[in-house]
Amino acid sequence: MKYMDLCLVASFFILSLMFCYSEAGEDHIISFSPDFSHQMTYLGDASYNAGTIELTLDPLRYSVYNSSGRALYSFPVRLLDPFSKLVASFSTTFSFNISPAADSLYGDGLAFIIVSDRYELGGYGFELGIYDQSRIAAAQHTFAVEFDTHQNVEIKDINDNHVGVDLMNATSLVAQDAAKANVILTDGAEKTAWIDYNGFSQVLEIRLANDDTRPVIPLISSQFNLSEVFDEFMFVGFSAATGGGDELHTILSWNFSTWGLLHSSRYHRSYTGLAAGLTLGMIVAAVVVAIIAWQALSKRMGSFRMAEEAEKDVPQIFAFKEINAATRNFSDAEKLGLGSVYRGVLPRSGAVVAVKRVACDPSLGMKAFLAEANAIRRLRHRNLVQLQGWCNDGVYLLLIYEFLPNGSVDRLLFDVGKDVLSWAHRYKIVCGIAAALLYLHEDGEQCIIHNNVKPSSVVLDHNFNARLGDFGFARIIQRHGSAANTVVAGTFGYIAPEAVQNGKATTKTDVFSFGAVVLEVGCGRRALDRSLSDDETVLVDRVWRFYEQGRILEAADPRLASAYDVQEMEMLLKLGLLCSHPDPVSRPSMRQVTLILSGDATIPPLPPSKPTTPYNPLCTVSIEHLQAATSFS
Repeated sequence: MKYMDLCLVASFFILSLMFCYSEAGEDHIISFSPDFSHQMTYLGDASYNAGTIELTLDPLRYSVYNSSGRALYSFPVRLLDPFSKLVASFSTTFSFNISPAADSLYGDGLAFIIVSDRYELGGYGFELGIYDQSRIAAAQHTFAVEFDTHQNVEIKDINDNHVGVDLMNATSLVAQDAAKANVILTDGAEKTAWIDYNGFSQVLEIRLANDDTRPVIPLISSQFNLSEVFDEFMFVGFSAATGGGDELHTILSWNFSTWGLLHSSRYHRSYTGLAAGLTLGMIVAAVVVAIIAWQALSKRMGSFRMAEEAEKDVPQIFAFKEINAATRNFSDAEKLGLGSVYRGVLPRSGAVVAVKRVACDPSLGMKAFLAEANAIRRLRHRNLVQLQGWCNDGVYLLLIYEFLPNGSVDRLLFDVGKDVLSWAHRYKIVCGIAAALLYLHEDGEQCIIHNNVKPSSVVLDHNFNARLGDFGFARIIQRHGSAANTVVAGTFGYIAPEAVQNGKATTKTDVFSFGAVVLEVGCGRRALDRSLSDDETVLVDRVWRFYEQGRILEAADPRLASAYDVQEMEMLLKLGLLCSHPDPVSRPSMRQVTLILSGDATIPPLPPSKPTTPYNPLCTVSIEHLQAATSFS
């Protein structure tokens, strides 16, 4: 190592020692009121919703029993000094409500918890999402204050409306009827709880009220030695579960504070005097070394910044264990519609993500995975799904995307029982897809052909902004270059006729797929629906017939009940036909499309009747071959 490097290292080492020793005798205080949307880790059925934490599934939106969820502050909190076995004092206040479904059994309750593990979720029913009978070792380091709404005789519950203290299992060591505080836990009204623990006296006090007025007399006051329960660092938060009943458990607000320990266990109290004696000498040495090291540091900062900039475009590599925990072992309950895409909550950050899982096929799986990762690694656009990272453990290839709460356009547009997607949202979605394709085709660093545009490839954020994803069949070509030859790829109903004939993907094949989606959005029907009669199966043919008869608006989605802008609807249906033109030369570019949608250009006139295709793909490719070679997801 060079002399300047040694000086640099030495200066940072000395300054670090000074900082650490100067902190050695200070009482370390932590206090926080978490941002529920960014600073919490959500496991199981727990989720963030409009400023609150929903720990179990809402019975008004879901008809599901045996729900459990856990929400933890994403950062560990120091609660034990391992040298002295001194436990920190802590205090927490939170407001909550418990809302049973109508005509349902109550059950089972929620709990404030302090646990050693941020990856695991406990069982449903009386285990309240806290405990897992198969993991006894983890339960030994678990503290919980439960607000229980179901009497389980097998664990000696006193009634179905009680507060209890649990250590290491679901049987409460101390419990009191909540009615003693004039509280009925299941009345659906907001409640406030106060939990205070004195680390020196080891006294735990729990208070409960129907408003935010702190009671003078605690509902529970008891002594607990938590030194064998707590690890040095623990995670704090909440859990809840249901069993045979349906009730929603919601945390409305929360703050937490802890104090009473030194700043860090690595520096014991006995070092305080040593720190004082060394400080003066260290200051002198640090000043001398820092002057020598400054020049080297200045030179290195430029390269550090360059390295940081380069790393910004590299997706994060996740451990498979973390993604497995985030998706609850890829539970079917976490599946997002069809295909192998799962909702997950990253334990380290609490971020909600969508995880796409691809089987690790030596010939196709890795190729598809690398194509998708490389295609989207550097893409930055408001209408594209952002890649957060990836994972490969040799069994599965995983792509981790940002999670978008409103799901896919496919689900909102076609699922029976869903609210009808409004015209304003539909038009906004079409404009968003067009903007994404324009960026891919013309405005990015490279020309990227998506090659799989369809409603299930488009997901919506909380404001119904469209984000185009699913780059599994993406093709990158040089600007103005020729398209690469490829096998037929995509989904039947969205594949341009020339792509079937010559196997080439171009920007105009993306435009064709976009046209099919535009017609689906306007008509509320799939591009290809084999459940209908032969003359109704292909949507584009049906719209052409209405257009030829001068009544194109009759092709509009009848579920909208004319609740749409007539001019916009007519323009959109005509644009769908233009983009679906069988001759790629006659299709507009995506730049032309965006100008038409924004009103800055008029749509070119359509031919009076459906044009014939210059291709005859079925002469060389059979329907059976086409179906076998394409995706139907």
